Parts: sequence; structure tokens; C-alpha cells
Amino acid sequence: MSVFIKLVEVGDPDGYTDRTIWDVAYEDVANELSYAYDLHPSGALRVVRVPAGLPAAVESVFGPGVWFRVQGRWHGAGGSDAS
Repeated sequence: MSVFIKLVEVGDPDGYTDRTIWDVAYEDVANELSYAYDLHPSGALRVVRVPAGLPAAVESVFGPGVWFRVQGRWHGAGGSDAS
């Protein structure tokens, strides 16, 4: 399952980011790569890249004030899905 993140639509200064992008998606590649997410104790959302047969690594981090919804697979003990 891929990870889909809905970002907050306010707060960025003009010209700081592309204000037309509010959704971010990380798409799995069958039998090669998958994505999951977890939460850092600070509230930051971490997207984890999980290559087939290799250790997982953090792909991206979104601060607690820039995202408000995430869907996808939880990366952590138990491996349960969450949204």
C-alpha cells in the first residue's frame, strides 16, 4: 500500500513553496519497494522507504504543523494498517 499525505493549506510564506501542491503520495513498486509511515515523538510524520530485502530508511519528514491526515501502512511493531 502506498502512503498518501494531506498537507495543511495555510501557513507557508508566499514564494516559500509551490502553493498548488497540497497532497503528497508515495507509490509502492510491486516486488521492489514499499512505503509506510510512523510518527516521531515530536509529532513529525516520517515516511519510511522499505526496499525489498533491504533495511528500511526514512524517506521524508513532515513537521507536525504541515500535515493533518495520512493514509497508508503503519511502520512499526505489529505492522498493522492505519489511516
